[in-house]
Amino acid sequence: MCWPHANRKIKDYLKPVFAVNKELSETVLDDIQTFQWTTTNTSFDKDFNALEGKYTKERESSERELEVLETFFGYFRDQWGPSSKVKNWFEHAHPFHVGHNQSMESKNQKIKDSHTFRRRVGIGEFFKICERMLREFGEEDDTLITEGRLAALM
Repeated sequence: MCWPHANRKIKDYLKPVFAVNKELSETVLDDIQTFQWTTTNTSFDKDFNALEGKYTKERESSERELEVLETFFGYFRDQWGPSSKVKNWFEHAHPFHVGHNQSMESKNQKIKDSHTFRRRVGIGEFFKICERMLREFGEEDDTLITEGRLAALM
């Protein structure tokens, strides 16, 4: 599970918190976004519990805020927590790999928009399209493949 997809789902489940208190919803999301960058594999459980406790135990909240926060963090724990099947959504879970597949999804979008035009094609036309794509993609700059992740930021 990559961060952009996890983030999108988390935002969906934060909507009830947003309806009760917009600033609180934004603060929770900011903390989760920070958590996904700073957590290490060894401290995931402890940091996760601290994040949850910050909003469900330590914070002074109205009854309605506490209710929606507990519902949200119940979902958050079940879906993204330490015992979840997709617990490796945070960035440090794969420190030497990209944290998302957005570039592949972008390339797929380009293929659909520029080559297949979102239609099924016969096998003969498919091979012609593949040949054209290979030629075009082969001419693209590929230096990021051999450079580190930080090189793209420079």
